[in-house]
Amino acid sequence: MSLDVINFLEDATTVATGFDPANAAKFWTIAIIAIAMAIVGTMEALAVVFTLNGTARNPEAASKMRTTMLIGVALVETVAIYLLIVAMLLLFAA
Repeated sequence: MSLDVINFLEDATTVATGFDPANAAKFWTIAIIAIAMAIVGTMEALAVVFTLNGTARNPEAASKMRTTMLIGVALVETVAIYLLIVAMLLLFAA
């Protein structure tokens, strides 16, 4: 991690520098975004697992299931990309 990020996290979490609501809000927003990104990853993994399970039960429908899964995972991944953009804007915006 860069020194700016480490200093930001120290400033947001220490009481010695005084309470700064803007830094605390940024810190908690980024923490919530990190949790949301973990949920997105879990949901993508579940989509793959259920598609593999369906393919094992009905191999003839594998191509239809694969196409539907790829579209679904791509749509879910856009949420993670938007979350990453918001997190970067919060961390590095002036």
